[in-house]
Amino acid sequence: MSNIIGSFAFRNDGDGCLTSKFRNNIEPRPLTESSVKRNNDTTTINFEGVYDTVWPQEDGEAILEIEKVEPNNLFNLKWRTNDNIREIRFYGQGMLSEKCLVGAYWNKEVEALTEVFNR
Repeated sequence: MSNIIGSFAFRNDGDGCLTSKFRNNIEPRPLTESSVKRNNDTTTINFEGVYDTVWPQEDGEAILEIEKVEPNNLFNLKWRTNDNIREIRFYGQGMLSEKCLVGAYWNKEVEALTEVFNR
């Protein structure tokens, strides 16, 4: 698999759904991603939680985990396979900007490279 590096912007629709546009170094145009919170928690408007998510590419479905990192108000994201293995397909980090969660993401090949450089 080639190295994938991209960017995203998630909007919280306030009803347990997230909508997103994303780009990467493979696709020539922006695409959309749609996510639904797993525990049906529609009372909060934050982004934290576990979502079922889909996007219009081959194998474009995953489980998205979003976790807030204190004290710097960043968010870590992981897109996991939607099977019993739950292998991480993509990693990401984002921040809030004008009520959206915006950031960058990369695949496991790029994550392995960053681990080597961070030693």
